[in-house]
Amino acid sequence: MNTPNHAHHRGLLVLIALLISIIVGIVTGILAYAAEPSIPGAILGGGAGFGASLGLCITVMSAMGWLKGEPMQQE
Repeated sequence: MNTPNHAHHRGLLVLIALLISIIVGIVTGILAYAAEPSIPGAILGGGAGFGASLGLCITVMSAMGWLKGEPMQQE
């Protein structure tokens, strides 16, 4: 019987969190630039949106137990 590699599952979940955070950062940067046309302000806003989103995603995934080293239980 093939057992799934749980390290790959964790890696994919972190990759999903990273991609979601990149999208949030881009949207935040665009909105910051639309509010005040300043490139440094847009970069700073996008970076803040990315960091906050990544932290939130990883925290939620950890709280739900998705990033633990033990295998997920099948029902």
